[in-house]
Amino acid sequence: MAHRRILTAGQRRALFGIPDDEGECRRRYALEDDDLWRIGRRRKPGNRLGFALQLCALDALAEMRLRTKRQVDALQSCSRRR
Repeated sequence: MAHRRILTAGQRRALFGIPDDEGECRRRYALEDDDLWRIGRRRKPGNRLGFALQLCALDALAEMRLRTKRQVDALQSCSRRR
């Protein structure tokens, strides 16, 4: 069976690619002050890195969910116009 590409190269870059501008990198990959406070205050030194990674993973999932919702809304809007 032939392998089928669902996403275009541009769509894959937008979804999975690492941004090349500093502002977008900070927005996606930097922890906010309250996250840093939580990590430092509530976790033991041996657990801080793991907890920070969990926060980053949750943030990435939330961003993906929001992006998916916007795409579904756009598709629904487009299908209503037909």
